[in-house]
Amino acid sequence: MADNLKPHRSDYQILRRVVVDYMGRYWENFIGGIVCMLLVAASTAATAQLMQPILDDVFLNKDQTMIYLVPLAIIIVFVFKGGAEFGHMMLTRRASSFIMVDLQNQLFDTILKREIVFFDHNSSGMLAARFTTEVMMVVNAVVNLLVGYVRDGLSFLFLLGVMIYQDWQLSLIVLLVFSLAYTPVLLLAKRSRNDSATQQKSMGVLNSQLVEIFSGIRMVQSYGREKEENKRMKETTTKIRNLMNNIARLQAMPRPIMEGLTGIAIAIVVYYGGQQVLSGEASPGELFSFITAMLLAYKPAKAVINLHIQLQMGLTAANNIFTLFDSPPAIKDKPNAYNLPKDDKNGWSLTFDQVDFSYDGRKKALQNMSMTIPAHQTVALVGPSGGGKSTTFNLIGRFYDPQKGRITIGKHPIQDVTLASLRAKVGYVSQDIVIFNDTIANNILFGKEDASNDDIHRVSGKAFADEFISQLPQGYDTLVGENGVLLSGGQKQRIALARALLKNAPILLLDEATAALDNESEFYIRSALHELKRHHTIVIIAHRLSTVRDADCIFVIQNGAVVESGNYQTLLGKKGVFTQLHEFQSAVETMDLNRPVRPLVAPSS
Repeated sequence: MADNLKPHRSDYQILRRVVVDYMGRYWENFIGGIVCMLLVAASTAATAQLMQPILDDVFLNKDQTMIYLVPLAIIIVFVFKGGAEFGHMMLTRRASSFIMVDLQNQLFDTILKREIVFFDHNSSGMLAARFTTEVMMVVNAVVNLLVGYVRDGLSFLFLLGVMIYQDWQLSLIVLLVFSLAYTPVLLLAKRSRNDSATQQKSMGVLNSQLVEIFSGIRMVQSYGREKEENKRMKETTTKIRNLMNNIARLQAMPRPIMEGLTGIAIAIVVYYGGQQVLSGEASPGELFSFITAMLLAYKPAKAVINLHIQLQMGLTAANNIFTLFDSPPAIKDKPNAYNLPKDDKNGWSLTFDQVDFSYDGRKKALQNMSMTIPAHQTVALVGPSGGGKSTTFNLIGRFYDPQKGRITIGKHPIQDVTLASLRAKVGYVSQDIVIFNDTIANNILFGKEDASNDDIHRVSGKAFADEFISQLPQGYDTLVGENGVLLSGGQKQRIALARALLKNAPILLLDEATAALDNESEFYIRSALHELKRHHTIVIIAHRLSTVRDADCIFVIQNGAVVESGNYQTLLGKKGVFTQLHEFQSAVETMDLNRPVRPLVAPSS
């Protein structure tokens, strides 16, 4: 899991990566921006230098020529500066927008390739915060602040040049005073980075809570939990508010330090410079030019110090994103992985050979699981909840890898073939139906984007979805809302089945795919599946045993292992676990609570 990784990256390493890998792609924009910043800095310095002729030549010497030239020079300098600032802003913001999109695209691509266990430990809200909050912080607090460092640094250097030109000794005194403010800023920056990391995690928690509450709003309202959810939300937002206040306090603390030191510097300049003017060693214009340059230099100097604290927030976000980029997925192709053949003349079988698997490394979800699912047959997996049926499906698609044993498709170990070619062979209908906020047609096309309208209608007919879709006002162009909220459970299940049929994969995995259907629709779909097995291998997870009467083989899975196998009638004759399951369901279906039923007991090991 990416959040558990703690790579040791220095600030320099993070900054270098941002500059080389992202800012470097748009170097023309940044070079143009730097040129514009040089012009802005030069214009600012020229403004300070103009104070000397304004005071000495215009006011003291009353030079008539300078009365015309100085105002003209002021206009030229300010127009020049405004144009340079416009160019700098447009070029750097344009490059920043490209960098933001690059980061988001790379982040999305990285997350799509992560293993399922990654999503088990990272909520959708946390991942959404990566795309929004953290990417924006990287762009604003790293890219823009780096530009700010250059802009304000250049302005300070140009103004320092004016100060040195006027009085180098007084300039050294001012530099010494300004440098005293930098040490406490370094300490504050370190503290703000820790708070920023905590704030970013809290923002992820907030996003997760919002997703949970809004997606489960019916549950919240039906159970009257509005008050409790309000309380939980207020606790999270209060924590974020306190962190933001603390960060704001840390960012504001350099201000009184800078103001106090600046006051000392100005007092020294006025006293020392005043003595020089009174003694005739300097003109009033030179002193005012120096003071103007110093006051103008104060702003970029203060900005650079404040930027250092703000930069830490961006470095924290960048480190989180780079950690995700650099942590390889646990489920990936082996270096010598090969593609499965396009077709297999014997069909595609599945074999589990003494497979062990655990989600947490302690309790085994599967233990010594062995079974063979022949090609072109319909096979059912039944058994008590939590026995390992869904885990079996997850391992077939290599969403997880077993700790022991081997799984083969045909004659090919699935860990030796590419993930893309393996998953192309498998169509999957989950018990947790995923319907996208799109049209019905596009939801079905998710299984095969290049399919024709005739293909969509064909598979919808096989899934018995065409009838209800055709009755909708917009038909296949009907928008279904977030997670298919405008559809019933059975309708969503039929669309998901049509999607899997459109993919036309040789292996079809159905996890309770008919659970939400009425009896008539279930009958027709079972008939369709019976026809499909001539060209497909079909594996069904079913809790309702009546749905698997026609299965060629039934594997009874309990405590992560196959305890019985055979067809429906054979298993009933064994008087084992399958018979117990059958008796339970018969009692439930007839609502005969007085009927004696043997309890399900795990077989002794």
